[in-house]
Amino acid sequence: MNIFNFITSTLLFFFLVFVNLFFTQNTKKNTYLLLIAFMIRMFYGFIKHDFGLPVYYPDAVSFLTSIFNNSVYYGRRDVNFFVKLFSFLAFIFHNEKLLILLNVTISNISIVYIGKISRIIFESRNSEFWTMLLIIISPAYFFYTTDFLRENYVLFFIIIAVYNFILYLNNGAKKNLFLYFVFSILSGLSRSVNIPILFLIGFIGILIQKLNSISNFFRKLLYAFTNFLLIILLLGFVLNILNIHLNLNFINAQLARDQLNLPDVYLKGFRYENWYELFIFLPIRVLYLLFYPFFWKPSNYINMTIVTLSSLYYFCSIFLLIIGYRQLKKYLSNNRKANISIKFIFLFLIVGICIYAIVKSESGARHSLQFMWALSIPLGFILEKMEYNFKKLY
Repeated sequence: MNIFNFITSTLLFFFLVFVNLFFTQNTKKNTYLLLIAFMIRMFYGFIKHDFGLPVYYPDAVSFLTSIFNNSVYYGRRDVNFFVKLFSFLAFIFHNEKLLILLNVTISNISIVYIGKISRIIFESRNSEFWTMLLIIISPAYFFYTTDFLRENYVLFFIIIAVYNFILYLNNGAKKNLFLYFVFSILSGLSRSVNIPILFLIGFIGILIQKLNSISNFFRKLLYAFTNFLLIILLLGFVLNILNIHLNLNFINAQLARDQLNLPDVYLKGFRYENWYELFIFLPIRVLYLLFYPFFWKPSNYINMTIVTLSSLYYFCSIFLLIIGYRQLKKYLSNNRKANISIKFIFLFLIVGICIYAIVKSESGARHSLQFMWALSIPLGFILEKMEYNFKKLY
């Protein structure tokens, strides 16, 4: 590293630490937690870079090759946007370590906003702390945000979008609703399928909020029916713009593309024969998406480690949710705004995971991470209550 790169790296490091502190604006405990997370992921990224540890996903190698050779990787619009974004950053810094620092900073800011969502819903700094801790120790989040993948940026835009929708549910500001759709589109620039998914979730979320404010049953039924038709029309318009077709041939083509081009896939050769099969096989495909990796031949041991640890993490998270569901339900029954917000969080989680399970065959946690992070929000509250009950006992 020449003296110029050393100076720019040092200045950028202190600038990024400042950015982390600025976006934190939090209690000392939460600030220390975020800074420790930043340092650990930064050093892991540097060690992986310096010692040549294998990249868990081959796209990262191809992206970097494209970036530093000033070429374009893949022919897809969403991947091209990601490469152009990184090419611009590489043109400015031309240093992989600086890009690692940038990745880690963006992921830390994402953690801050996940914590803010928890604080808005549960009005508790302690719940916010547990929520952020759960994300920090997530194996998928740890590994994926230190490499050169578009998921880090896609995830950032999704989290900011959800943050704005939660603000809209709590304060009714149309500005936040508008920002939700803006950030949904930004997430789609690097993964185009997210635009119709997030738009659908947003439309249903608005419908749920409006239905909660209507007391008359027949008015509620009429409102639900007319708005359901409106959602279908709007979603059809969005799908038409993106050239996405809601038919079995299109869905099977997506499955075939994964199975043909990717080394690690599940249910190889699977195709939908009719719409009934799409729904009947959905629970199985969700299980494969979240928990598949234990007996599968991985492309490398880092990929195997990440996906296996992520599956164990998701299993423990769902088990914890089942244990603490009664406490969560009790709190929500006495808090209308929190109730609507958590309904939206579960809507976001379930719809996102189900759609990806239908159209993807690629094993690994990078797709599920886009939505599974939301599970940390109710779990943060549950852990806070467990901590409180434990302190009462001892």
